[in-house]
Amino acid sequence: MDCCSGWLYKLSEKLDAPIYNKTQNVPSTISAYISALYFTCTSLTSVGFGNVSPNTNAEKVFSIIAMLIGGQLLLHRDAVALARSRQQGLLTMVAS
Repeated sequence: MDCCSGWLYKLSEKLDAPIYNKTQNVPSTISAYISALYFTCTSLTSVGFGNVSPNTNAEKVFSIIAMLIGGQLLLHRDAVALARSRQQGLLTMVAS
């Protein structure tokens, strides 16, 4: 298959706006991994990936840590609630 036979290349020819392969501003490997981890954590914690998002690596790392801590707090809260409901169930069985 020819590299320039796709619809995007045909559109660029029609609009007289050539497509250039710009690889000079590729982010570093660590920056790409941080961005991927941020996207994964955001998606998994259902926080959302909206238009207000961190731009620098430091902001992304902070957001990742905040999401992980928040997830742990929610898990702890649910575990405590489950333990209390089980304990309450056992108390009502003993009282009957």
